[in-house]
Amino acid sequence: MLNVLRWTSCLCMLALAGFQPQARAQTSPDGTEVHVLDTWPAGASVSLGRNQNFYLHLSYTAHRPTHLWVQPMYRGKQADAGTSGSPIYSGKGEAVVWFFLMSRDAKVDEIRIQTGDGGPGAQPTVLVWQGDIRQGVMTSDAPNPAWLDRMMPELAGRAAQPVGQSPSMPRKSSLASVLLVTLFWLPSLLVPLAAAWFLRGSWRLAMLVPVAGMLFVTLRFAIDVYRDATSHNLWPFELAIYTFFAFGYVALLMVAWGIAKARSKPAPPRTR
Repeated sequence: MLNVLRWTSCLCMLALAGFQPQARAQTSPDGTEVHVLDTWPAGASVSLGRNQNFYLHLSYTAHRPTHLWVQPMYRGKQADAGTSGSPIYSGKGEAVVWFFLMSRDAKVDEIRIQTGDGGPGAQPTVLVWQGDIRQGVMTSDAPNPAWLDRMMPELAGRAAQPVGQSPSMPRKSSLASVLLVTLFWLPSLLVPLAAAWFLRGSWRLAMLVPVAGMLFVTLRFAIDVYRDATSHNLWPFELAIYTFFAFGYVALLMVAWGIAKARSKPAPPRTR
């Protein structure tokens, strides 16, 4: 009898262990490591109530600033679920990501945690959590765990962001692309320089004013775009405005120079 009870206990323990959620962690190409500390609602098989979120409490080690994205999956395909955004994480710390099911038939059997400066879907996967999450009827009345209450202010701030907006990392441009775009600014530099070549004295100095201004604007544009590719999304309009003022200045100065030169010519001698 004791042997039967012993074997029965072992089988029950093995069965329970088989239904525990599994999380496979791996290191991303940039060295980021992520581990699951806890989930809420807890368990390997969870029925979510209407508009209820499923939270994952994570620990991370990020050697460079990065995002942590949550990607719910079902049978290898993206599940019908809405997900949380991601701030920028760096160093060591804790993070919370969550998702919610969009329809009553939606199911999730795998949750992928991805890292990178893009968005969920095409980023390196650093963690895979496996379980069974589906839509239920009633929302659990159990109190939140301490870690969720502690991090709730941060979650509330992220949830208040407009849909589709989240803090993003600046993306650097390649030096070749910066030089290519900067070529469009050359006419606004070369035209005043060409005009200054034919002038003398104070007129030449006056013509170099737009050259100095456009040189400053061009260098600032190149540095900004190299640091962050999205810093001048409306650069064609900036180019048009600066070029208009530079060419307008050159035209006005040339008209003034022509008038001054015409007035400075000696009057023809009078004949008797």
